[in-house]
Amino acid sequence: MAKVELLSPGGSLTGIKAAVAAGADAVYAGGSLFGARAYAENPDESGLLEAIDFCHLHRVRMYLTVNTLLKERELREELYSYIRPLYERGIDAVLVQDLGVFRALKEWFPDLPLHASTQMTITGEDGAALLQQMGADRVVLSRELTLSDIRAIRSRTDVELETFVHGALCYCYSGQCLMSSLIGGRSGNRGRCAQPCRLPYSLRDGFPGTEGDARSVSREKAACSNPRGESGSRSMTAGNRSGRADGNNPRREAGCGRFGADQRNGRYLLSLKDICTLQILPDLIDAGISSLKIEGRMKRPQYAAGVTAIYRKYIDLYLERGREGYRIDPADMTALTDLYSRGGFSEGYYNQKNGPSMMTMDQPDHSGSAAASVLKTGSRCRLQALEDLYPSDILSVEGKTVQCAERVRAGQTFSLLGTCPGLKAGSIVMRVRAQHLLDTLTETYVDRKLSVEAEGHVVMKAGEPLRIAASALGREAVFSGSVVQEAEKHPLSAQDVRRQLGKTGDTPFAFQKLDVELSGNCFLPISDMNRARREVLDRLKEEILSGSWRRIPKQAGDQSIQNTLAGADNRSEAGIWAGGAPESPPSGTTDGATEGMQREGAAVRHPSVTASVLTMGQLQAVLKERSVGGVYVEVSIFIGQPATAPEAITGLIHDAGKRAYLAMPYIWREDVRRTFEQTLPAEKMKLFDGILVRSIDQLGRLADWLPLREVIADAGIYTWNTEAQKEVRMLGATLDTCPYECTAAELSARNMSGSELVVYGRQPLMVTAQCLRKNTGGCTHAASWLTLTDRMKAQFPVRCECAFCGNIIYNSVPLDLITAEKERRLLSPAYIRYSFTTETAAEVRRVLGGELPVSITRGHIRKGVE
Repeated sequence: MAKVELLSPGGSLTGIKAAVAAGADAVYAGGSLFGARAYAENPDESGLLEAIDFCHLHRVRMYLTVNTLLKERELREELYSYIRPLYERGIDAVLVQDLGVFRALKEWFPDLPLHASTQMTITGEDGAALLQQMGADRVVLSRELTLSDIRAIRSRTDVELETFVHGALCYCYSGQCLMSSLIGGRSGNRGRCAQPCRLPYSLRDGFPGTEGDARSVSREKAACSNPRGESGSRSMTAGNRSGRADGNNPRREAGCGRFGADQRNGRYLLSLKDICTLQILPDLIDAGISSLKIEGRMKRPQYAAGVTAIYRKYIDLYLERGREGYRIDPADMTALTDLYSRGGFSEGYYNQKNGPSMMTMDQPDHSGSAAASVLKTGSRCRLQALEDLYPSDILSVEGKTVQCAERVRAGQTFSLLGTCPGLKAGSIVMRVRAQHLLDTLTETYVDRKLSVEAEGHVVMKAGEPLRIAASALGREAVFSGSVVQEAEKHPLSAQDVRRQLGKTGDTPFAFQKLDVELSGNCFLPISDMNRARREVLDRLKEEILSGSWRRIPKQAGDQSIQNTLAGADNRSEAGIWAGGAPESPPSGTTDGATEGMQREGAAVRHPSVTASVLTMGQLQAVLKERSVGGVYVEVSIFIGQPATAPEAITGLIHDAGKRAYLAMPYIWREDVRRTFEQTLPAEKMKLFDGILVRSIDQLGRLADWLPLREVIADAGIYTWNTEAQKEVRMLGATLDTCPYECTAAELSARNMSGSELVVYGRQPLMVTAQCLRKNTGGCTHAASWLTLTDRMKAQFPVRCECAFCGNIIYNSVPLDLITAEKERRLLSPAYIRYSFTTETAAEVRRVLGGELPVSITRGHIRKGVE
């Protein structure tokens, strides 16, 4: 059975050492810059160098997280100097989110292993294979994938796969969440997520500002059975097989039935339980996963150590005894629950698509373990311990904490002083702090001094230099010390020498064997023996560690960084395209590949205008607007429609003198791909003038859709810097979309010649595999709108995408950059885009006519993110 890596979190230097002591095969940690856990106690440069040495001395790999998005200045001025000393010290790999960072690191440090972070949102074989082709050694898959999805990727690629096996789950696909950023200013893409998914919300049917509507939802019907109609012109209406009331108004797309108010008011509707996969660990190993990852860099070292030790135990148990000998000790599950759990655990998405069993809607933080059962209430509450309780353990009683004063064994009864009116006989009291467990972990792992076993050989002969040799981990070092003197009164014994030289103290070594050869009556001062021991062990440490050290040839290193900073690119412009580079983009744009991505001058030019639509009513309005030159049609419009729907809708767009673009699904996992290909086979793709791709997975699929004249990368394929823009071009895109989180100044620092700027629309805050309707009121299998309301009374539209079984949560107000004239002139994008989601046809017409809603946001175009 193949060896699998246990990968543990290191939120601090202490945490890194504790995880190593507990049995991690590898540790991942961030430094002072560019990590996705900016608020962890991340080591500084000296701490990281110490951590690398510590890990390597104990034969553990050390990975650095650079899994955030970098602004242009950061990539140009800070990244190289940050990585170089760690590279030279032997960092084993770097985890990367930003395609520009990936590109730069490959250029600067060609032999540095790169791991594609889960922030890249890789959900299928196309993205995994593409990243491997780009040079990734490992891909960290999205946490939403099932075991079936992972097995499919494993069977079709040979890149290393890494998945999370324990810890917190985000509500949104990692890397696609803008909620914390746009409502709180703290970006998850910059390691500063404020965790809005752990806050209370209420939910109701329908669109914000409307009452719930019990009518069932049906999708837009194009004129598919008779696309041209009797007059030969394409019709804008279609047979409504499901009795749709109004195809022009998305606000009438309410779901079937209503929620009960008690099911959804003031609850933690977006809060997922932590995952624990001990029960299915054999399935994960057998699926071919290379690395099993524990989440938790924000948690204390005892957490990292405790979880690591338990997973180490069960990985080894399965590898040694197989399924027949694999049994879970309930005490270990209790320990994991005590360390951190939110309303218990789930097994994540490995064996289910989504569902309420994965949620913890009543408590978003640590809930602890069941500690005692209430036997009797009154003036003194009598309880029976369900687990052994220890002094300083903390119980949660009616929202208050109570500290245990004495030891209580499981089965024994004890009393709580005072009345507890909210408790009833049979109620369960939870332990939220298991102090005895924390103390044990501290003593066993956190405060434990790890030593490398060494062997030594000492030769002492009067009149000759002391000779000492030490060996460990297959390496050896030798040192010749001071000349040994002839003893006048008290010659050294072998035991004396062994005792003194065996005091390895603060070195990382401990002599398990130390041979001493004495010839004659020898004497040597203790200070000389101490110096000899220190010198030989320092040499041994360097001999061991130097095997991991790297050197950058000065000329090559300087030249590579100069090339990157100057924007030079020696790679083929054809990129991955199997049939050659795509055709030139439409007139009025500049192809970054053709022009070498050179920055345009400051001259202002009027960009072309495009619009994206979600409904046929919106499409009707857009087609009547002369200024709009291209239309992005969401793929959901075609789901469940007659086979001729693509011909009908693209025909309508072309007849209006506009270009037709297909807006792809946000996620490209196996089940989504199957639904998509059933709806739009490859030959139908030729009907469109281009596509809007929304994931790296889709960039990996482009060769199957050739020829395509245009490929526009949407905002979720992040291009915060020119290196990312170049990489996206190399992967086949002709244009990119300006990221939502950058200021105008930051966007202008990158290349705007081939960028499209979204100037209006509700930005997608979350793309999730969960469904709020299913989790709170039951699945209706009907696409619909819901309204999610937060504590500040902001109302967020939620689109139930039943065809792909997930939700999209949009911002409570639309973005407006149309009236941000100063910023638009500074940026001068190749295109501007209107993004219509919740608007009625009338509202679309008003927006295109310059009449904007009263409530709008400027997004980050002025204030930006940290």
